[in-house]
Amino acid sequence: MAEPGDMLAGRFRLDELVGRGGMATVFRAWDTVLGRPVAIKLLLPEIVADPDLALRFRREAHAAAVLHHPNVVGYLGAGTEGSTPYLVMELVEGDDLATTIRHDAPFPPATAARIARDVANGLAIAHARGIVHRDVKPGNILLNSDGRARITDFGVARIAAESESTIPGTTLGSVHYFSPEQAQGLTTTPASDVYSLGLVLFEMLTGSRPFSGDTPAAVAVARVGARAPSARAVNPDVPAELDAVVARALDPDPASRYPEAGAFADALERAVTPPVPVDPLSTTSRYAVQPVRPDGPVRTRSGLGIAAPMLGLLIALALVAGSLGAIVFLGSEPDQRTGLAAPSPDPTNAATAAPQATESPPPNPSDPPAATTGPTPEQSIDLCQPDPGATCALAAGSYAPTRFEPRVSFELDDGWEAFRAGDRLVVLARDEGYLTLASGSITAFDGDQEYEAGSNAKSIADAFAADSAVTVLDQTRARVDGHRAIRLDLVPAGDRTPLFGSGGDVFYIEPETVTRVYVFEVRGEPVILALEGANGVDLDQFLNAADGALSSLSLG
Repeated sequence: MAEPGDMLAGRFRLDELVGRGGMATVFRAWDTVLGRPVAIKLLLPEIVADPDLALRFRREAHAAAVLHHPNVVGYLGAGTEGSTPYLVMELVEGDDLATTIRHDAPFPPATAARIARDVANGLAIAHARGIVHRDVKPGNILLNSDGRARITDFGVARIAAESESTIPGTTLGSVHYFSPEQAQGLTTTPASDVYSLGLVLFEMLTGSRPFSGDTPAAVAVARVGARAPSARAVNPDVPAELDAVVARALDPDPASRYPEAGAFADALERAVTPPVPVDPLSTTSRYAVQPVRPDGPVRTRSGLGIAAPMLGLLIALALVAGSLGAIVFLGSEPDQRTGLAAPSPDPTNAATAAPQATESPPPNPSDPPAATTGPTPEQSIDLCQPDPGATCALAAGSYAPTRFEPRVSFELDDGWEAFRAGDRLVVLARDEGYLTLASGSITAFDGDQEYEAGSNAKSIADAFAADSAVTVLDQTRARVDGHRAIRLDLVPAGDRTPLFGSGGDVFYIEPETVTRVYVFEVRGEPVILALEGANGVDLDQFLNAADGALSSLSLG
């Protein structure tokens, strides 16, 4: 059993036990390498021996590794001490919401709405990546010293591609904050998290829970098919507009609630007058992909964040069940084997759809003006610079990122968003997948060991092929915009694994899809192009959808 004063991995000194739950203990600790406080979550010894419960802990690590957002408690790393797995998390100085509710509820409506909106923004990132938290409750919401709310503990999260639970009929979560479908042991969706957060908001507004019972089972069953009481009826200070938002979030029918947390956050923003103060560190940016048309609402996508799953890594491009693996621009002749020029399907990702378009954040004076219509053919405009944890929509037209080296340009049709636009990494995203371009000094991996891959295409391709954690399905010669290239189709030999690094960023490949990587040189400098489908979309589908961007790519 770990105790204060123990060292983990020769690096983390355990200073103080700050919490103990049914699965793990949490310590305030000190990172002796980086000289900063952290939180260490250690799986209890009795849980290590239980395969199902240990799986939940691994789920938490997997979910946390790809969720990077100001309203999600940050994940810094993971390891094993002896036989005990542990997570390294950001240390949040402040109380949990459960403690604050006990002392201060009912909250002023604007305060309660702001906290709920913060949490909804954090959950929106998870929902965009196919992750349902399933245990949203005040005890899993931490409040910074500045009052900003942050969601934590994805230990019972459901990944979209996984079964609902490891044991048939098992219901996971906290009974007082179950959705009706959880109480019945049914499949959970992002709307289930909306319901649970609605219960939390009701409690903040009124100081009480909307349902009660003599036993935990009675509490859970009480909300099956039943409507919650009006928060305004309990606390007359609750504005009617906010009361209506709470009522919709607590609708017993999941189809009648807000479909995901981003839509709930937007509704909270509109419901409070004066508007909830906007904290630029706590908002999730959501951008309309196309202009609003009079014939109906426009589909939006919640901002997708950039994950940092290990210390020292600035970015990990990963999507949990569909892989947020990075991808890039193929500028060669259409690939007859994959039908690159074929018309593209348009699959819909329900987890990233919201019913209404939302406002973009105020423009940064240093950024180029955002395009609302496409540029004329003779014009090329720069990529917008997405905020951390967000994407920005790109109108159809010609683009030439000014920061990226070497020079690159391409044509985009509707549906693309900029995920990253840097001097050594450009990432574009759409529902079908991700398109990434990396350049500069390239490092390779052998398992988790990173090393210099060399300065030419052949040495880099050889390094990828030699990686023991990677399986090469196919390797052949190709051309990218007239440049000789080596093309590799890759999958990890086991779980998600790093493939290469560039300028401090790390590119991962996922087990759920084939990743196609092109390695070539432009004016003697190595460049990598990688393409990968997302959310169950296979590589061929993505290549079809990305045909215009890929065939128009120009490098030099």
